Amino acid sequence: MTQLSSPPSTDARPDISVCIPVYREAQFLEELTRRLVAVLDEVGRSYEIVFADDGSQDGSLAILRRLCRDDERVHVVKLTRNFGQMPATVAAIQNSRGAVIITMDADLQNLPEDIPLLLAKIDEGYRVVHGIRLERHEGVVRKLGSAYVQWLLRRIGADVPPDVTSYRALTRPVADMVLQYRECNRFLVPVIAWTGARAAFVPVRYLERNKGGSGYSIWRLLSITLELVISVSYIPLRASVIVGFVLALVSLVIGAVTFLQWVTGQIGVPGFTSIVVIVSFLSGVQLVFMGVLGEYLARVYIAQKERPAFHVDWVDEVDEDVDS
Repeated sequence: MTQLSSPPSTDARPDISVCIPVYREAQFLEELTRRLVAVLDEVGRSYEIVFADDGSQDGSLAILRRLCRDDERVHVVKLTRNFGQMPATVAAIQNSRGAVIITMDADLQNLPEDIPLLLAKIDEGYRVVHGIRLERHEGVVRKLGSAYVQWLLRRIGADVPPDVTSYRALTRPVADMVLQYRECNRFLVPVIAWTGARAAFVPVRYLERNKGGSGYSIWRLLSITLELVISVSYIPLRASVIVGFVLALVSLVIGAVTFLQWVTGQIGVPGFTSIVVIVSFLSGVQLVFMGVLGEYLARVYIAQKERPAFHVDWVDEVDEDVDS
């Protein structure tokens, strides 16, 4: 279970909370905040902006402190170390108070100016609104990988269209339901889908990152995909049963054919090569599915420890004498 911390104290619950995980995004924070304030002021509803610093070491925290000191609507949640994007997002949501929660990235690939599109759907009665990117500015490998992850999401029960983003709006009751989940690594799309909340999807602009580089390498994306599938689905376990059953049938057929050939005298001494190939193949399959079982057992072991997904160091600490 995540560690609970006191949300920022305000006299009245704001209408909107914008929750943003931050990890090494110093070059974007001032412009992002300026544009958010401009858009939200124009919307004409009360709001707060909640940043969750996920162990940044590039000066992001110092900028966030200054923004928090200069504007009482800006709040900062500092995590004790880097826990990952999803835990940081949950930490921001947990320390927010708004009736509507908007989650977005801090690197300006999500445009603050699209917030009214999300709010319009919330006003129509939807409880969840997912932003769908209009176009991708990525290489072929990343596009294929993203398409594969989207396919996996649909296979495990999260009925979402392609190119869903982390830019979304949730009503407070849905956000509170999400916070009740005890998984240490909560992937918000399948968790939100599991709540059964009425959802809408709106196209949003998704710009190419023109400063810095992506924090996700290919290996990191593969690790996240594995974590996603195993954390929210038992499909790999079912696949192991199906593959094992198919291989057993194939083995029976091969055995029957080989026996008939031996009876009819078509073969003499069994071939060493075929035995090596079959044994090696089956051994590899066994090792793969032993690894799958190990991944699930490891997560059961971690879950039974009931460790929190993150720890909050402080909220709204603006004293510049404190080490950042």
